[in-house]
Amino acid sequence: MPVCQSDYVLCSQGDLRDLDADRSRQSRRGANVSYSSQHTYSAEARELSSALDTYKLRHRRCYLTFEEIVGVLRDLGYRKTS
Repeated sequence: MPVCQSDYVLCSQGDLRDLDADRSRQSRRGANVSYSSQHTYSAEARELSSALDTYKLRHRRCYLTFEEIVGVLRDLGYRKTS
């Protein structure tokens, strides 16, 4: 939720974050070789990872709650079976 017409947003922790700094961090994501990039994942795992990343970027979140993860799973069509 934007605080004003500036390049800052109010985060859930109550502090202000600089959007330009967030953008530069996002652009560096692909520059680092992570542990996960060295492994081959199933199509389902790649789809979930992509959906979680999209959710994080859209909602400007670094970490998700379990409820948010369950919501992403439901959006992908996963349902609990008995």
